[in-house]
Amino acid sequence: MEEVVFQQMVLALRAASGPQTPPEERHSAQAFLETFKDRDDALDYAVYLLSSPQDDILRYFGLHVIERVLRKRWKTMADADRLTLRQKVCQLLVNARPMMAEAAYIKEKVASLMADLVERDFPQRWTTFVDDLLHVAELGAAQAELALKTLACVSEDCTSAEFNSKVSTARRNDVLRGLNALMDEPILPWLYRLMAAAGQQGQPEDVQLLKAGLQLLQQLVPWVPRGKFAMPQHNFVEVFTALLPTPSMNNQALACLQALSSFQLEQAILGQVLSELPLSCWQLMQRFDGGLEALLNEDLFFAHNLAQTVAGFATQNVSLLSSFLEKPGDKPGDQGAELLKVYLDLSAYLMELPSMKVATALLPLFSAFARDPHLRGFPGFVEIIPRILAGLCERCVRTWVGEEALSAVAEEEFNDGDEASAFVHVLRSQANALAELMGKLHPKEAAGFVGLQFDTLVKCHSSVDGLKSAQSINAGLQSQVKDSEGLAVMSNPDILFWDACVGRIEHIFSGMSAEQLAMPEVELCASHALTLLFSWTPTDPQFCRARLDAFGSLRKLLKAKPPALSRALDEIFSYITFGSPGSPGSEFALNVAPHGNGDGVHLNGSAPIDVTARGREKVARCAVEVRKKADLVLIAVCEECADVCVEQLPQVCDRVHCLLQSGSLVDAQSTHLLEVCCLIARSITDASTRASFIESLLQISLGVLTSGEFEESFESPQSLWIAMGVQSQVGLQDDRKFIANRSEWYNRIFTALNDVLSVCRRVAVKPPSEVVLDRCLRQIETGAPAGGYPPSLEELTGIQPFTPLWGKVLPQVSKLLSAVQGSWRRENREQLLRHELANQVLAMPAPEAILKSSATNNIYAPRPTSRRGADASDTPPKYESGRAFYASNLWGPPEKLSALWPVWMSEMRNAAYQIIGQSFEGQAIFFIDGMFEQVMGVVFSGLEDLENRHCTTLLRHIIEPLLLSCPPPLYERFLYPTLDLVVPHFLRRVATVWRNPMAQGNGAFEADLYSLGTLSCAAQLGDEEKEILTDKIKREVTRSWLDIFLVAFGLRGPLLVVVGRSHKTKKGQPGSAKTAFVDSPAEAAKSPKRQHANLLKQLFLFGSPAVAESLVLCCIGALTFPDSLTLRRSVQILRTVIDVVHDDARYYVLIGRDAFATAAHLLIASPKHISGIEWEMLAFLRDVYLHLVIGRAPSDLGHGEAASERWKLKSDLPRQVMLRIPGLAADSVEKMERTLMANFTSRGQKEAIRVVLRDAAAANPERVEELGGPLLGRASSGTIEDLPEKLILRSRRISGGEAIDDPGNLFEGLEGP
Repeated sequence: MEEVVFQQMVLALRAASGPQTPPEERHSAQAFLETFKDRDDALDYAVYLLSSPQDDILRYFGLHVIERVLRKRWKTMADADRLTLRQKVCQLLVNARPMMAEAAYIKEKVASLMADLVERDFPQRWTTFVDDLLHVAELGAAQAELALKTLACVSEDCTSAEFNSKVSTARRNDVLRGLNALMDEPILPWLYRLMAAAGQQGQPEDVQLLKAGLQLLQQLVPWVPRGKFAMPQHNFVEVFTALLPTPSMNNQALACLQALSSFQLEQAILGQVLSELPLSCWQLMQRFDGGLEALLNEDLFFAHNLAQTVAGFATQNVSLLSSFLEKPGDKPGDQGAELLKVYLDLSAYLMELPSMKVATALLPLFSAFARDPHLRGFPGFVEIIPRILAGLCERCVRTWVGEEALSAVAEEEFNDGDEASAFVHVLRSQANALAELMGKLHPKEAAGFVGLQFDTLVKCHSSVDGLKSAQSINAGLQSQVKDSEGLAVMSNPDILFWDACVGRIEHIFSGMSAEQLAMPEVELCASHALTLLFSWTPTDPQFCRARLDAFGSLRKLLKAKPPALSRALDEIFSYITFGSPGSPGSEFALNVAPHGNGDGVHLNGSAPIDVTARGREKVARCAVEVRKKADLVLIAVCEECADVCVEQLPQVCDRVHCLLQSGSLVDAQSTHLLEVCCLIARSITDASTRASFIESLLQISLGVLTSGEFEESFESPQSLWIAMGVQSQVGLQDDRKFIANRSEWYNRIFTALNDVLSVCRRVAVKPPSEVVLDRCLRQIETGAPAGGYPPSLEELTGIQPFTPLWGKVLPQVSKLLSAVQGSWRRENREQLLRHELANQVLAMPAPEAILKSSATNNIYAPRPTSRRGADASDTPPKYESGRAFYASNLWGPPEKLSALWPVWMSEMRNAAYQIIGQSFEGQAIFFIDGMFEQVMGVVFSGLEDLENRHCTTLLRHIIEPLLLSCPPPLYERFLYPTLDLVVPHFLRRVATVWRNPMAQGNGAFEADLYSLGTLSCAAQLGDEEKEILTDKIKREVTRSWLDIFLVAFGLRGPLLVVVGRSHKTKKGQPGSAKTAFVDSPAEAAKSPKRQHANLLKQLFLFGSPAVAESLVLCCIGALTFPDSLTLRRSVQILRTVIDVVHDDARYYVLIGRDAFATAAHLLIASPKHISGIEWEMLAFLRDVYLHLVIGRAPSDLGHGEAASERWKLKSDLPRQVMLRIPGLAADSVEKMERTLMANFTSRGQKEAIRVVLRDAAAANPERVEELGGPLLGRASSGTIEDLPEKLILRSRRISGGEAIDDPGNLFEGLEGP
C-alpha cells in the first residue's frame, strides 16, 4: 500500500463529501474515487480503512471498495481468493463496534456485503453459513444485530421484486430452500430466544434488537410456511400482538401482522389472531386519551395499515371463519362466535374513524361477510350493519372543496383536491356495491338505516320533533352555512353528508327485490321518506339539488307506488325551469346590464357572477346546476319506471313540448327531455304508434331542418358564411344585438340537429344492426336464404321507430355537411384565409387548441378569465388553470362574433358525422334507394381537403360505424368502393404526416393540412404550443386510422371477444358491456362477434389488392414512427394479418421481408419508443418465422402425424433477412430454427429469437441506441448467476447416508472485538 496514494484517496473523499467543495473539484474527486475502486490493490486499502480507527466516511468508502471487488471480480477469482475475501467480510461482523455507537448506514452496508456472499455461495459452497452466523451472533448485541440484518437482506434480495433482479431465479430458489430447511432448527428457535431475552431486559440495545428481529420476521413471513411461526416452542404470533401496543415497536409489529394477513392460515393461528389482536388494539387505545382517533391524528400511516391487517385476516380466511359458527351449541363454537363478535366490533370501530383510506381498506371485510352464507346471518355482523352503512356515508362525504381541505385528516391523507376527488370516486364505487349487497341480504336493517337518515335530515334542521311544515323545515335549512350571496355553499356539512348518503340509499333499494320492497319495514320506510320529501320545499339551490337527489334515490320505490310516482314527476318537472320567472328559484334569474357600462351581469343587484346559456334566457350558474340535476333525476326515474310512466306519456309529452317551445331551456336540457320521452316510448307495444309518437316528438326539430331558412342558409358555403355573419360589416362584429341574432339562428339549427341525434340514439328497442347481422350470419352458416333478410322498412320501423324519418333527415344533413366541408375547398379557403376575420371560419376552436397545445392531457384545461368590467383593449384574454370547459360560448357573452365561428363549424360537422353514423346503425340508409350514394358522396367530396383534426372525427363516427353495421351481403356494393377510396388516401395522409411535406413538393395548403393538422387557431399560441399541437394532431390521426383496423379485426371495441369469466362485464358500463366474455376458445370461435370480425378480415385482406397492400404498407410504415402507441397498434394488426394470410404467396414479400426486416432492425436498434413493446414485436417475428420458414402455426404442438409431413417451408424470406443482418452467423440462425421446431412454449420460442437479435446487437454497437436495455442487453457484471453444483439439502444428504463435507467454521481463528 502506497502512502501517497492513500493520502490522495483521503483528500478526494474529503473533497467529494465536503459541502463547500466547488462543483468542478467535486466532480474530479468523484471520478478519481471511481477509478480507485478498480485498482488491483484496492482491497488492501479497504481492509486498512476498516481495521484502523478512521472516521465513518472513510470506513464507508472502504465498504464500497469491497462491494466493487465482490461484484466485479468474483467470477474470475480463484477459490482461495474467494475464501480470503469471505473471511475479510466475516471479520467485519466479529470486529463490529458497539451497537449504539455505530452509524446505521455502516451496519446496513456490512449486512449487504454479507448477503452478497451468501447469495453467491450458500448453500452449495458455504454449507455452514447459518451455523457460522449464529456463532458470531453470540459474541454480543452488535454482532447479533448484524446477523439479523444479514438474514433480512438475504431474504429481501431473494423475494422482493425491487431487489431480486440481481439474483438469478435458480440461485434465489437454492438460497431460499437452503434457509427454509434450517428454519425449524436453528434459525427460528435462536431468533425467539434472542427476542425473548431482549424483551425482558428493555435496554436501548434490546429495543434495537427487537426492531431488527421484527424486520427480519417481516421478510420471512411471505415465504416461510406460516405454521412455523406459531409453534409451541416459538410462537411469534404472540410476539407480534404483544409488541403491537408498544409505541417504539408498534409499526414493526404491525408490519409483521400485515404480512401474515395476506395468507390463508391454520385454524389455531387464526383463532389466536382473533383472540389477541383486538385485545392489543384496546391496549394501544389506552395509551391515547382519544382512543384510536387520537392515534389516527398522530400516525395516519399506522391506522391505514392496521385497517388493512384487520381486513386481510378476515378476507383471506372466510371459509375458516365460517367453521367457527358451524357448531353453535358446542363450547368451542360459542367461544369462536364470541371471538368473531369482538373482532367485528373492532372492525366497526375502525370504520367510524374519520379516514377514507381506513374505510376503503375495511370494505372487503364487510363484503366478504355479507357474501358468505354462514357469516351473513351471524348476529354479531347483523348488529353492526347500521354502523357500517353510517360509516360508508360519512366516509363518502367530500373532504376537499376546491383547494381547501375540510378536515385535518383529509389534509394529511391527500396532497390536493384532485387526489382526494379521485380517491372518493373509487371509494364511492366500492361503497355502492356494498350498500347494494346489504340491501339485498339484510333489507330490514338497511331500511331501518334509511329511515334513520331521513329522520336525521329533518331533526338536524328543525328544533321540534316530528314532521313540521315545509316552512319550518326550510327555515332550519336556510340557517346553515351561507356565502356572501346568501346561498348555501358546497362546504356546508349537511349538504356534503346528504350528498354522500343519498347515493348509498339509492343502491340499498336497488339491491332489494320486489318481495323485499313489499316488506312492512321497507314499506314503512318508503312512506316516511316520501311524506318528508313531498312536505319539504326548499328554495336554496343546494338544498333543491339535495331534494332531487332524494327523489332519485327512491325511484325503485316510486315504481311500486303509481300515485306517488305521478306526484314525484310533477315535483321534478317544476325544477326544469328553476330560476326562470314564475318558476321555483325565480330570484336567481339574472339581470343583464347594458353592454359597455363595466358592471357586467348582476344577481338582483348583487356582485357580478358567471353565467352559462346558449344565447337564450340567462340564469345564474347555481340555477343551472339545479336544472341539470333535475334533468338527470328525471331520466333516472323514467328509465326505472318506463312501463309505469307509459300510462302518463301524453301528459309527459305535453309538458316536454311546452318546455321545448318556452325558450327558457339552457345547455343540453332539450336533449335530456327528449331522452325522457324516448325512454318511455320504448315501452309502447304498438310499433306504428311508437313511430308516430317519435315523429310528433321531433315535429319542431324537423320543421327547422326542412324550413326555408335552413335551405337558404346551407345552399352553398357562401350562403352559410352569410348566415353566420361572416360577410357582414366589420362594425357589426362586436354589436351585441347582431351577435345575439346570429346566435339565435345557430341555436335553432344546432338544437334541431342535437335533438334528432339524441332521439335516434335512444329510441331503438334493440340495435337494428345486430338484428340484421344475426340474420346474415345464419344465412352464411346454413348456405340458405335466412328469413327476414333483406328486412323491409316496416320491419326496421318495429325495431327502430326513427326509421321513417331517415328519408327526411339525411338529405338535409347532407346539405349542411356539404356547405360546412365546402368551406375547406381550395378556392373557398383561399378566399377566407385572405381576410383577418373571415379566416376564423377555418380556425380550430380555442378550447380545443388550448387543450391540445397543453404539455399534458389534463381535461381541466385553462379557460379564459372573465373580462367583464375590464378595459376594452384588444389584448388577448389571459387563462387560468383548473376549470373544465367544453365550448367557448360557455365562457359568457363573446366580444366578437368571429369568436363563435370556429365552435359553430366544429359542432355542426361533428353533429352531421354522428347522425350519419347513427343512420348506418339504423340500417335504413342501406335499403333506401340511392341514399347511401348521396350521403357518402357528400362525405368524401372533400376528403383531400380535410384537416387532420377532422379526420379523427370522420373515422370514429362514420367509417367505424359503417364497417360494423353494413350487412355482409352488401359489402361488395357499399364497402368495396368506400375502402378503395379511403384506405389508399389515409396511407398517403399518414405517410405525409410523419415526413416533411414541403420536401416532397406539396403545396402550402397541403403542408398545413397534412403536417400541421389545422390551418389556423382561434387561440393565440406560442411556438412551443404550436409544436405540441402539431405533434398531438399527428399522433391522433395516425392512431385513429389504425384503430379502424383493430376494431374491424376484433382486437378491440364491439367485436372484441375475451376468453374469461363473464362477471367482468359490469352493469352501467357501456364499454365493458360491448365486450363479449366467453368460457373457452371454441365458444369464442362460434360467437357472432368473432364471425363478424372474420368477415371483415376477409374483406380487407382478400377483397381488393389495392386495399390490402395499402393496409399492410401503412402498418409497416407505422413501425418506424417514433410513437409507442402507434407501434403497439401496428404490431397487433400485423400479427393478425400473418395469421390470416400465411398461405397466400402474394403477402410473402410484404410480410416475410419488409415487415419482418423492419421489426427486426427496430429491435436491434432499441430506440426509446419501443420500451414495453419488445415482447410483442418478438411475438410478431416468431409468428412470421413459424408460419413461413418452419411451416407451422404457433398453436401447433406437434402432435398427430409426423411434423416433417405437416411443416413445410413456404418462404425463406425471413431467413434471408436474418442472414443479412451484420454480425449474425448462419449457425446462430440454424440453432434458432432448431429451437423453434423443438420448443412449443411461446416464451421459449420468443427467447430463441431474442438471443439471436441480442448477438446481432452486440456485434453492431454503432447501430444500437440503448444497448443494454431490459430485452436485448446482456446481464450486468453484478448479477448473481446460477451455480453448477446441484443443491442437496442437509436432510436429504443425511437420510441418504452421504457424508457432509464441512470446511470448518470460518469464524474460528478470527480475533474477537
